[in-house]
This record gives sequence, C-alpha cells and structure tokens, in this order.
Amino acid sequence: MTEETRIELRLVLPDIPDERDACVARLESRLGREPGVVRSHVVRENGGPAVLCLHYDPSVRSLADVERLTRAAGAEIHALYGHVLLEIRGVGSEDAAAGIEAALRSVPGVIEAAVSIPAQQVRVEFERKKTSPARLQKVLLELGFPADTPDTKSHGRTGWYGRNKKFVWSLACGALIAVAWVGETWLGFAKPLPSASIWPPTCSAVSN
Repeated sequence: MTEETRIELRLVLPDIPDERDACVARLESRLGREPGVVRSHVVRENGGPAVLCLHYDPSVRSLADVERLTRAAGAEIHALYGHVLLEIRGVGSEDAAAGIEAALRSVPGVIEAAVSIPAQQVRVEFERKKTSPARLQKVLLELGFPADTPDTKSHGRTGWYGRNKKFVWSLACGALIAVAWVGETWLGFAKPLPSASIWPPTCSAVSN
C-alpha cells in the first residue's frame, strides 16, 4: 500500500517559469529511479500553486526520507540547469524574434530560447556549466538588443556612474570646498554668511 505527500514545486525547483518546464520532467524521471518512490507528478488545484505529488511505499522509505530525497534531486537539477528572463527593447517583428531565438540557441549550453514580442522578453533555459546570463546578454547586445534581467532593471542601469555615485558626489563636494577655501584665502573672496542667518529664520525674525 502506498502513501502520498505533497511539496510545493517552487520549493524544489525555485527558478522554473511553470510546471511545464523541462526540469519538472527531469525531476520526475530522477525520482522515478529511486526505490520506494512509486510515482511523482505535478498537480494544481483551485488556481493554487503547482504542487509535486509523491506516491511512495512506506515500507521502503519514510516520509522524511522521501522529502529529503526530493529536495536533494531538485537541488541537483537546479545546479545543472538555469533559467533566465531577459528584458529587451525594440523587437517589432516575428522575423526579428526568430533571429534572436536562433542566435541564442546557437550558443553552447543553451537548451531553449523563446521571445515574447508583446512582453519584450526572452526566456532562456541553459546549462550552467556551459554558459551564463552574462554571456546571453552579450549575444543580445551584439545583435543590437540590450537586455536586462528584471532585478537589474528594477535597480536601474548599473553603469560606472551608478556603481560609484556616492564617490563622485563626495569628490564634487570636496572640490567645491577646496575652491571656496582658495578663493577666500588667496583671492580675497568674501566669506559666505552663516547658513543659520539665512535659513531658517529665527523666532525673533518671524515675530517681527
């Protein structure tokens, strides 16, 4: 007699887009080779999150053992295969989208690439040991389509200025102070009025 347990799929495979991803089939195949695991499949009830349903023989494996095995198999697959969603701009035709997909699929390690024109996004599945999101972004840039991950986009473009903004402003403030000191000391510039005498006004000034 078998028993059943369920684990939310995102806890096992955290970066897949949905339950139709190939990594789910890989996980089910991996678990199917384990003694005591009778069957594994994904269910989604009442619009809830996708759940991995595991049927097992309790005389062979305990519940804790099945859960440990499932998480270990998910971690193994996650370490081998990556998924990235890249934000692009300016893809206005099916021909352009097909060209992008073909270029990405030609990159060693890319398993699948799909462009959504309405969303202006590219979803890529790849082997982590052979390529990386940075490499995929470089390919897209060479095609004339700069790309960001959603995380990068939400934090703004990270150019040199973005990474060193505080340093730049510190230098600018220091330079202004140095100019003021030179002007005051060597060029006879008038000293600036104390800021308190300008703003905010004192209570006596307001009452008068």
